[in-house]
Amino acid sequence: FFHAQRGEYRRAVEHLARSLEIAPTYAVAHEYLGHLQCEAGLAEEGVRRIELATRLEPTLVRGRSDVARHHALHGRYEAFETAMREAERLCGETAPLMVIHIRVALWRGDFERAERYRERLPAEVQYALLTRFLTQYAFGEIDAEQADATFSAMQLAARANPRLAALAAQAMAEMHGVRDEAERALAHVVRAADGVLTDIDWLDHCPVLARARTLAGFDEARRRVERRALDIWTPRPRL
Repeated sequence: FFHAQRGEYRRAVEHLARSLEIAPTYAVAHEYLGHLQCEAGLAEEGVRRIELATRLEPTLVRGRSDVARHHALHGRYEAFETAMREAERLCGETAPLMVIHIRVALWRGDFERAERYRERLPAEVQYALLTRFLTQYAFGEIDAEQADATFSAMQLAARANPRLAALAAQAMAEMHGVRDEAERALAHVVRAADGVLTDIDWLDHCPVLARARTLAGFDEARRRVERRALDIWTPRPRL
């Protein structure tokens, strides 16, 4: 996990593979490997691996939210709702699941639903603070300039964790997409691509990036992300 946070994904996968050689039923390793596969171009394999992980340990909330997000990215909203209900039944209504509900509601333009989940976010969870800030912008409570200025200050604090910085840039790109600020959304896509982003599934399918995908500069950012994702699996690791 340390290597993944630094953007050293190939090394992370190699360590996960070794862990699974030693302990083939280590559910957390299967879950995190599936998480990386879902992002980095092997989504169907990732979903299958996460399903294996959750059979081994049903309360793995990260994997369940990854599978739900994958369904939503591909427009399978009924499957998304089913996956989220099952996750909440087994894991409770956790902050990570609330955040996924908020993001997907905003992808669909359902501000009322997003607000319901925002109100229930626990104040003490660190990344819930980021979500609260982002939704302030999505709901028009602050303007684009304020949002970008605040985000830039927050990014300074994330320099020691390149993966966190990329994930935050993804979230900011989404909120600009929600506000129909395609150029600003693209700027944050490029920022994430310049970092350690591998989430090709999100780049290709996130609905609120539709306009950003038409702009000059998006395709080059996508190529960089795709190359980074391919490098994880080339040569193909033994999994």
